[in-house]
Amino acid sequence: MIDKTFVKKSFNAGAATYDDNAALQRRLLEGLLAFANCGNLQPQRILDIGIGTGSLSARLAAMFPRAQVCGCDLAENMLLRARGKSAATGLRLFAADAESLPLEASCCELAASSFTLQWLNSLDMAMHEALRVLRPGGLFFFAVFGAHTFQELRECFYQACSETGYDQGDAFAVPHTRASADEALRRAGFASAATESLKIIEWYDSVAGLARAIKGMGARNASPRRNRTPGVRRIWRRMAELYETRYGRGGRIPATYEVIMGRAVRPRQAV
Repeated sequence: MIDKTFVKKSFNAGAATYDDNAALQRRLLEGLLAFANCGNLQPQRILDIGIGTGSLSARLAAMFPRAQVCGCDLAENMLLRARGKSAATGLRLFAADAESLPLEASCCELAASSFTLQWLNSLDMAMHEALRVLRPGGLFFFAVFGAHTFQELRECFYQACSETGYDQGDAFAVPHTRASADEALRRAGFASAATESLKIIEWYDSVAGLARAIKGMGARNASPRRNRTPGVRRIWRRMAELYETRYGRGGRIPATYEVIMGRAVRPRQAV
């Protein structure tokens, strides 16, 4: 389960520093658009689900200058950052949960989501909502972090817990796999579904540097069983020792990111 109140609070707090720490997401943007293969479309209305600070919406507005681009996010401060970056594009922004979009059915021809769906309790609900707001023949594409993301951190955290007998919380984790994303698309009723997964290694100066980057994006552990007791500080110190001993190279440590991308079309017949 995801604590959405905490997700909203975290991303509101991280909005001002998100762009400084989201270089990976920006680098992957062109790859996501290439995977989506949407350049030949002529959408009148586009929806960016979980707009963040607006990088994807800005690219879509440039690709489709005649389209109305709309963006929603759970965190109001993210919307403020997006508005500041896109004042000239006429972007329409509103606060919303991706699992319950306040939009009429069949209202857009293109919907997209970039690194938002890992913060939801149900991929199924998000996929159903994306299908609902698309017109028949409309395209939905997305990128989401997968289950192998931060695998080194989790491995070392749970070993540190085992060594000390600490059992007061869960490590940062995302549940999604390529298979689960593909299945969610198909269960929602999408056609022509395609997914792919890739692993990327990013390097940091230390475990503390990795933690600062994660927090700088607003991406904090949103499990209701996240670590909130004083004992976790001792576990953190041991985890950092294990991480840097096991994985450190030349004074730096790696962190794995799994990126799952998907695209699918709403069938032209009734769903």
